[in-house]
Amino acid sequence: MIRMALLALILVGSTAHAQQPVPRTPDGHPDFQGVWSTKWRTPLERPNEADGAAVIPADRAPALVAALDAGIRATGNLSPDVDFDWGPLLPAAGGGVRTSLIVEPVDGKRPLTEAAKHLAKVVKAASDRAEGPEARGPSARCVRGSGATPFTISPGNQNRRIVQTPASMVIATEDIGDVRIIEINGRSRPDAVQTWTGDSIARWDGDDLTIETRLLLREATTPPSAADQAPRKVVERLHFNSPNEIDYSYTVEDTATYTTPMKVNFLMRRTDEPIYEVACHEGNYSLAGILSGAHAEEARTARQVAGANVRPEKQNRRPHQEAGVSSGN
Repeated sequence: MIRMALLALILVGSTAHAQQPVPRTPDGHPDFQGVWSTKWRTPLERPNEADGAAVIPADRAPALVAALDAGIRATGNLSPDVDFDWGPLLPAAGGGVRTSLIVEPVDGKRPLTEAAKHLAKVVKAASDRAEGPEARGPSARCVRGSGATPFTISPGNQNRRIVQTPASMVIATEDIGDVRIIEINGRSRPDAVQTWTGDSIARWDGDDLTIETRLLLREATTPPSAADQAPRKVVERLHFNSPNEIDYSYTVEDTATYTTPMKVNFLMRRTDEPIYEVACHEGNYSLAGILSGAHAEEARTARQVAGANVRPEKQNRRPHQEAGVSSGN
């Protein structure tokens, strides 16, 4: 009886899904064209406030979101009240909400190598000093945003437009204006040509579009691979859950950075919102503010160090004594 009940549920679910055929192109492949939103509040890594749970009940979501926003406020970089354009936490398939975009490893944490951990500390120290614009990350310099390879979720501008032909797919992300051109069953370009979006070649696996990307530029926090024997590779998958929802996942293979392949998954939902221009360079006043603030902090620290190095007996001398010493010399 239990088996028959389960079979009935599966058949009902299959029938309901069959009643929502996915859009298709004239050549019969799924048609992913349109504008898609990814405004999820779920962080990349599982926060400590989740107590190790991959999924939590929906009634715990507000407390987790409040804790995440408080952590952002503590950094002083963003104001959750005015700078955030996130939506809710990702829904879990069996109910509740997810606590991380990372699904493998199962602890929801980046499986960083010791070399990657050490380099991240070095880069953070250089970024905190902000001796020049090169010390800041690609997004702060308007070089690369959340539309590079693989896709990520950032606080704002999380709409993406997909344009598709039989031979290629173009995905334009609103954040910083990133545009990826993906060849379907195309040819790889020369190894010497490396970019932030990499060389992406797609193939159809039934109704799934699988995209394999190589020749990716490495970030400052990414250790170089030993003599290029461990190249970085990203494999993405687009799958229709319904006509208005795409299941997006990617796996990163990079033995210089990760001890094991890392898999990330989130949803892209169709939206009728427009895509706006993000004039990052033209409006990038924050970079000058970051650098000038860092130099002001350096000057203040230098004055504090200089004051601490002054001998107490010299600090207690009266002005006429200082003058007498000067004239005597």
